[in-house]
Amino acid sequence: MDIYIREGDYSDTRISYGEEMAEPELYVKDGTLTVNVEPYSHEGVYLNLDFDDSDTMVLEVFCPENTEMESVHIASDSGDVEIYDTEVGKAEIISDYGDIKVENSVFDEINVTADSGDVSMSDVDFGVCELTMGCGDLEMLGVTSESLNACLNKGDCNIEGNLEGTTEIKAGIGDIALRTLFAESLYSIVAYVDIGELEINGNEISTSDANYKGGSGEYQITVEADYGDVELDFAGQ
Repeated sequence: MDIYIREGDYSDTRISYGEEMAEPELYVKDGTLTVNVEPYSHEGVYLNLDFDDSDTMVLEVFCPENTEMESVHIASDSGDVEIYDTEVGKAEIISDYGDIKVENSVFDEINVTADSGDVSMSDVDFGVCELTMGCGDLEMLGVTSESLNACLNKGDCNIEGNLEGTTEIKAGIGDIALRTLFAESLYSIVAYVDIGELEINGNEISTSDANYKGGSGEYQITVEADYGDVELDFAGQ
């Protein structure tokens, strides 16, 4: 199932599916919209989705401007998830197979688990962001964070934005590029590279010294890479 959450002129939900597919269950109770697709069912969620058919089911949720949702929960076996122009307290996205895209949105907390597929975020503000990815690339551009923790098994990681608080990036196989819009003096930095090159502000750190610790700023950046290159860049460099 492909899922789209975006801004609209009024609250509305639209769902389309093939003739051979089971009719989904959709209802609103106590201010919570729930969508269930057989054979999977789980109580207490905002959106709970599962799909096992060759046709594509599409769910569209529209929210008026300046609407803040208390929570969003999406669980999907197959299909893309896209969220635009949305303000959410707590969001959880679980995807077995498919890409996840979030743009121009605000979250107090967002947790993403993606087994196979790319994750991209642009112009997104969040207090806490937790990402766990199996196979796929991560791209975060123009983000503002107070706490970011990303763990990738296989895939490249490209992050740029206002990185406050704590930022932790761990990658098994893949390159990491991290660019913050703040000065290096604001950070305490720890970078571990097992096999690969480490570069900070365009200066290559020799392989023998690839376990790097530096700075004493209030913000923390920790990067760990098993196999891949790491590039860290700071404002004013």
